[in-house]
This record gives sequence, C-alpha cells and structure tokens, in this order.
Amino acid sequence: MKSSVYYIIFFLWGFSTFCKAQMFEFSSHDASKLHNRRLIVVLLEERPDILKRIKNDEGKTARYKAVIKYANNLIKKTATRFWNAGQSIEFRTSSECSALSEQSQSYFTLEFTSLRFNENTQLYHLKPDTNDLYPVRQELIRRKEYGFFDLRLIEKYKQNAFYTFYTPSSAPNEFDFITAIQFISELVKEKMKEPKL
Repeated sequence: MKSSVYYIIFFLWGFSTFCKAQMFEFSSHDASKLHNRRLIVVLLEERPDILKRIKNDEGKTARYKAVIKYANNLIKKTATRFWNAGQSIEFRTSSECSALSEQSQSYFTLEFTSLRFNENTQLYHLKPDTNDLYPVRQELIRRKEYGFFDLRLIEKYKQNAFYTFYTPSSAPNEFDFITAIQFISELVKEKMKEPKL
C-alpha cells in the first residue's frame, strides 16, 4: 500500500513537472464561488481573422477547421465522461460565454484556450486522426509550446483565469484531455469540500 502511494506521488510530480501544471493555485475565495454554479465547457469557434488570412491556401484552411472540430469533439467526449465534481455540464461557444458574462454569474467555464488565443503555425501541419499528429506534437514539445485548460468564473470570462492546467503540447490529443479534465475535476471537488486546501 505504502509503495502504491509513493508511486502515485512520484507520477503526479513527474507529470506536473513535464507539463508545467500549476497545482492548487486558485484561492479559497474563488473556490467558495463554485458552489451551486453550473459548468460550461467552452467549444472553440473558427476565428474569422485567421480564415481570412489563410483563405487562399485550401490545405491550411481545411486543417485549421479540422483541428477546431477535433478539439471540440475531444473536449465533449472527455468532459462528459470524466468530469465528476458534481456540476451539471453545458456546452457553449466562447461568443455565447462572452454574452453570458454580461448578464449572469451562475456559471463557471472550462476551456482548452490554446487554440483560441495562440495562432501556432505548426498547427497548420496537423492532420488530426492520422500519423502526422505525432511529429508536430514532438516539435511543439521541443519548442515548449504548451497547451492549457483554463477555469474562469463567467462574470470574469474575459479576464485572467483563476486556474490554469498546462499540457505538454499545444496540439491536443485524447490523453492530454483526459488527464487534464480528471485532474481539474478532482481538484475542484476537493476545493469545494475544503476551500483552504
């Protein structure tokens, strides 16, 4: 039993070091605000400015759209299956969340924000669900281009996140999504039980 505990601690330490996970960083004040709030899982939208800039390159445009669709499918699948902190889950786009932040304080959001905020040219080489995913991820890891999941209170949706979990690469894969959502879910559950954790 004791060896299993040491193994788990070592694994979490190694994983958090590898992907720069910022563990236990949100305040007890933020944690207390999560009670009785619903969770919105934010779906990515195609950015018109990017589509306009790459419209003459059909390959880039197709891959950009494929990556957005791929990430949305992954977050829907993994959040539905692995979020277990007790909140009901809704799926909304980032523009819907921006509109909600003007009128409602009854939500908080989970979002894979890397693809919304960062325009990484390596992502134009990605062909999701093919073997081409691996070399691009390796290049992004080498360059320390991390992905990140953010937790935000909806009334502060346009401001800094109160918790961020980093993944090894800004190119998503299913393992990254499962790991991040399980970790964040457990952390939220424990922080709601014990805000001063």
